[in-house]
Amino acid sequence: MKSTSNKSTEKSERYYLLDGLRGVAALGVMARHLWLQSNGWVGLNMLVDFFFVLSGFVLAPQLVNMKPSGRKGFVTKRIVRLWPTLIPVFLLIIAQERIPVLHVHGNTVVHSVYQYLGAFLLLQLYLPSLISVNDPLWSLSAEFLVNVAATYFLPNKSNLKRLLLTCIALQILGIWLSNKFNLGWGFNHYLISLGRSFFGFYAGIYLFQWKLKSNRKPSYSKLGGVFAGCYVIFFLLQYSHYYIILAGPIFYLLLRELISLDQRAMNDRVISLCKVLGKLSYGIYVWHEIINRLRIPAFINKHFFASSTSSDFWMSFTGFMVTTALVLLASQLSYRFFEIHVRKWFSKKLKY
Repeated sequence: MKSTSNKSTEKSERYYLLDGLRGVAALGVMARHLWLQSNGWVGLNMLVDFFFVLSGFVLAPQLVNMKPSGRKGFVTKRIVRLWPTLIPVFLLIIAQERIPVLHVHGNTVVHSVYQYLGAFLLLQLYLPSLISVNDPLWSLSAEFLVNVAATYFLPNKSNLKRLLLTCIALQILGIWLSNKFNLGWGFNHYLISLGRSFFGFYAGIYLFQWKLKSNRKPSYSKLGGVFAGCYVIFFLLQYSHYYIILAGPIFYLLLRELISLDQRAMNDRVISLCKVLGKLSYGIYVWHEIINRLRIPAFINKHFFASSTSSDFWMSFTGFMVTTALVLLASQLSYRFFEIHVRKWFSKKLKY
């Protein structure tokens, strides 16, 4: 059994609360895509900016003191982190599109081999037509671009502020162009995607640099104020897409308050739950859309939960819960029986 001191040390080595929130955010994105389609829930789209900020904060220790010789190792680690999960996901995407019995009636879209390959290589940011293969992967495309860019360009603190302002300007310009020329709002718009991803990631790096010099004590009143700010932005996004530029800054403030909390005071069960959510978060994010396309959720909902008295809301809710259960199962099986082993194999072969 571990001693109390060892448990305290383990709790302080990693921000488990942030892992848990990453899982919650992934569930929120899934709910938005599969269930909460009304305009009143459009604000959930801001959760993607949470991932960008968190990614920058988590990867900052590897980037801040990186030497040119370390670039290859960093990019290799990112590849080994992202792509093993995509292998079974794309195998299922191809099977679902090519085998009629697997897809829901009426869903007969079949992508080309080049689209499969381009989407698997995360080229969605450059080729928006690839997004339809698996919508959530656009943000991974943007994140990987930022990861590579950060190995070559990591500005000092003063230049970093200018970069963040430039990213906000890119978002404003992208939204204005979309509205001006009736292009429609979409995450596939290059300037908007670029501005959101670069702002979030470099804001996370800025947060890490702030943490190194700060001994700030937690303030629950400020934490409550930040959560209130998150809700306000969520509400405002119903009325104007311009408010998406506030998502990155509010999540920067949220993470700043959360990393000031003392994890040693957290209950062990909370820590365990956060660990589980953190491990499954990536799987939830990339699996949910393809699982929803399968005939299985619709079949189970129709034959086991549907009735003549069921409302549309109840039907959509039960369908979402069935899909959620299948997504969690797929994420867990993929993580335990495939991803871990592939990553270990690459670690041994590449010796990074």
